[in-house]
Amino acid sequence: MIVLGLDGGGTSLKATLVKDGKTLKRKTFEKGVNISAVNVLELERIVKEVKSWSGPVDEVRAAFSGAGDPQRKAILRELIEKIFPHSKNSIFSDAEGLIVCCYSGQPLTIAIAGTGSIVVGVDQNGKFIRSGGWGHLFDDEGSAFSIVKNIIIEALLYFDGLSGFDPVFNSLLEHFGYDELPQLANLQRLSDFKEKIASFAKAMPDTELVRRIMKKEIKLLVDRVKQVLGATNADKVYGFGGMFNNAEYRRIFLSLLKDVEFEILKIDVDEALAKKKELIELK
Repeated sequence: MIVLGLDGGGTSLKATLVKDGKTLKRKTFEKGVNISAVNVLELERIVKEVKSWSGPVDEVRAAFSGAGDPQRKAILRELIEKIFPHSKNSIFSDAEGLIVCCYSGQPLTIAIAGTGSIVVGVDQNGKFIRSGGWGHLFDDEGSAFSIVKNIIIEALLYFDGLSGFDPVFNSLLEHFGYDELPQLANLQRLSDFKEKIASFAKAMPDTELVRRIMKKEIKLLVDRVKQVLGATNADKVYGFGGMFNNAEYRRIFLSLLKDVEFEILKIDVDEALAKKKELIELK
């Protein structure tokens, strides 16, 4: 049996092809596929590219950011069925896919902070619990996109004479290849604006403004963590996503979380999904 596992996020789509439990090959497609930020035609083009790479498969297991809404999940399912018409398919949001990979019958809480953010968990009865993850326009606090967006806001306020200078503004210009701060507004015109803006999170320096914005953003994310912890009664919190690779981000997160065991989750969702012997059904 050949299974294709897909992990689609705001900046890339990772794919793993597994046959009878053994990995045949893996590939990262450097294109964001968040269904709330990418149009269906572009998404179809990318999935067709994956099909050309994988060939026919018996089953597709896909976890995509932005697919937590039933309507968006239905769009993704229809697209997968169109491109892989003879394959069984299981469609999850990125957060659901992570839970499916990690759940072993015990309460679980995971804080996800990558391009976007969400906190999810499962209680002792197997009930799926979430807080946040409503998209880049309405929350995503503590995520790469939200943090960088707020840095850009401060840069433009500085240009308008309404805020003070911070050295991170020069780093913004260098990263995006601009000469003047007003040019940052052009990022909104890009079709892949979300992944482009989020990309600065890996390059942003440790400045007073960056720390202040991160602390404000992480505070709300930690509030969501505590909320989900209260519902799951899990004995620890797992962190997943690129923001947890930032040492200052982790320090602030842990200082606000307090007295809760924390561990960074290291897992390749695409491969784990493809190799999972039995997929749980989330309640």
